[in-house]
Parts: sequence; C-alpha cells; structure tokens
Amino acid sequence: MIIELNKIRQVLMSHMTIIPPTDLGHDILHIDRVYKNAMRLCESYPEADKLVVTVASIMHDCVPIHKNHVLRKRASELSAHECLSQLDQKDIKITDIQREKIFDAVLCHSHSANIDTKFLESKIVQDADRLDAIGAIGLARCFTVSNSMGQSIYLADQPFTPIDGTAIGHILKKIITLPNLMHTPEAKKIAKDRMEIIKLYLEALEQEIL
Repeated sequence: MIIELNKIRQVLMSHMTIIPPTDLGHDILHIDRVYKNAMRLCESYPEADKLVVTVASIMHDCVPIHKNHVLRKRASELSAHECLSQLDQKDIKITDIQREKIFDAVLCHSHSANIDTKFLESKIVQDADRLDAIGAIGLARCFTVSNSMGQSIYLADQPFTPIDGTAIGHILKKIITLPNLMHTPEAKKIAKDRMEIIKLYLEALEQEIL
C-alpha cells in the first residue's frame, strides 16, 4: 500500500508540475506543503483513508483560476471534477466511496466556496490547506498573491482595517480567523503556534508605520 501511494503521489505531483499556477502563492511548493501538512494530520487518524487524502491534497488546485476571475468561486468545484477525470485518464483505480470522498475533499477545501465537509478526509485536507495560509509561509504567500492582484500592502489612512483589497486587510479579515475554523486538534495546535508569528509581525509593522 505504501509503494502504491508513493507511486500515485509521484504521478499526480508530476501532473501538477506542468499546470501553470495562478500565482507563486499557489505553485507546486504550495501543493507539496499541503500534502505534507495532510500527512502529518493523518498520523492522528489511522482510520482516515490516506489514498483519499493523498489525491485530494495534491489535486486540490488542479484547475487554477485567478482570484480576480469571475469563475473563482467555482474553482474548487471545477478542480473536483478535473481531479476525478485525471484519475480515470491515468488509470488510477479507486472505489466508489473513495471517489465520493476525493470529490468532497477537493470541493470543500476552499475557504471562499464555504461548503461544509462531509468526511474526515475532507476535514484533514481543508485543515492542511488552511495551515499553509498561516505563519511565516502564510505571510509570504499573502504578499505574493496580493502583489499578483495589484494590491497595496495597506491603506495609508486605515492600515489595520480588515477589508478586501490590501495585504494587511486580508490578513486581518481572513487569515486571523483561520485557527478557529480548524477541525482537527493537531491543526488547531499548529495554527495557534503559527498565529504568534503573525501577531508579532503586525505589532512590529504598527511600530514601523504609525
């Protein structure tokens, strides 16, 4: 089973490598980190289907749609369908329940889609993806994505207002809420630790710009 999982991982990672990301915050390194986060979370849940988690964590962004695009809210839905299509094309055999779980995990991973998870595996993948938005790497990704959208770091007259349209506004509106949205105890612990980095950064930024 381990050999089979490693082979599936290699095949899917190779597929994701050739897909141009919408921005460098959603590149193949992001995919790899989400996969590793998911595997770490799986350690606390021996009952979780690692094949489902492996596939969904790697393929969750297999239909990249820029955040400014009109179809952005359907990105996870389109990725879920494309994920299953790629499994069929690559002749990766899965059961009907695994198909259902993979579809749900990819569909529900997106914060903006706001779809409730139905399975443990979906919760693990959602937590794994959200962890990559917190901490040092989360800050780096936030500024990278914000820059790709032509956004400012902050607004001069209201730098620490939780609003869309600036990097700091996004941190305060969305990212700081993520620890409370985690499902698994391990993800909650990791998120709490990573939030300390963000808090320290915001405190330092306030001293520097105000």
